[in-house]
Amino acid sequence: MACEEAELGSDKFNYVIAVIVRVDTNILTATGDADQLNKANFETGASVLTVEHMQDVVRRRVSPLF
Repeated sequence: MACEEAELGSDKFNYVIAVIVRVDTNILTATGDADQLNKANFETGASVLTVEHMQDVVRRRVSPLF
């Protein structure tokens, strides 16, 4: 660390450290969010629609051009 500070100078070194801290914080926040999602109790079963039901939904959503 002392070598890097000597090479970069005090201002640039402080900027680099601030950026590293921000990146680390963002990573920890993202990891925490991912952990919360993993702990959430989501329904694991898939809901499967029949072809007829999908066609019915499409018919209801599509309005005629006339």
